[in-house]
Amino acid sequence: MIKFMNKNLIFASFVLLLATISCHNSVSNATFETGEIDKMAQFKIDQLQKASDPENLVLKEDNIADLYFDGNSGELNESSITEFFKNFNIEVQKNEGFDESGPIVYFSAWKGQSVFHLTPNKDNKSVKTFYVQISTVVDQYGVEKNMDYEHLVYLRPNLRLDFTIDGVPLLRAKDSNIMYRMCCPSERKNDYSIEEMKEWKVEAIARQPFFEMEHIQD
Repeated sequence: MIKFMNKNLIFASFVLLLATISCHNSVSNATFETGEIDKMAQFKIDQLQKASDPENLVLKEDNIADLYFDGNSGELNESSITEFFKNFNIEVQKNEGFDESGPIVYFSAWKGQSVFHLTPNKDNKSVKTFYVQISTVVDQYGVEKNMDYEHLVYLRPNLRLDFTIDGVPLLRAKDSNIMYRMCCPSERKNDYSIEEMKEWKVEAIARQPFFEMEHIQD
């Protein structure tokens, strides 16, 4: 005869499942004491509530506010980007700089401090890279700047260790456009232990098309 689990046991099993973190390429299991599970589950609920609050500026896989990363109806410039964020009173400035491809134009946003940097693609209608640089912006997974490693991988258990062009450690998931620049390793190298990564925090949240990055193996 098949017996049904009671509701309390189902709920307890669900909470324990939330606490299971599985990552490879130097990002392996993060474990918590039994007494911390409820606290971490509540932390996840709180962060996802922030991410679903329409009053908050939330970075999503495809857009942030009224800016869509893969294409907009007009040219990206100071005026149009300001309009995309009109509900958040953000000031946008045009800048010139360099990246691996040579000279570029990029835009920075300010609201008392740096909020984000945006680099357009050559079509000047879509976004090549987008970096969140302020802790008041949350992404759709509930992650925000300065979050520590253990809380980050609790929210996103499928993150893998990778590296940006400048050698800064990057945690990202396969088939996701949202990734995390981490600060600060004591030395630059090709691999890190879990104990080393537990000292890191999110330096910036980046949005860059995953198909432009090196393919992550399963």
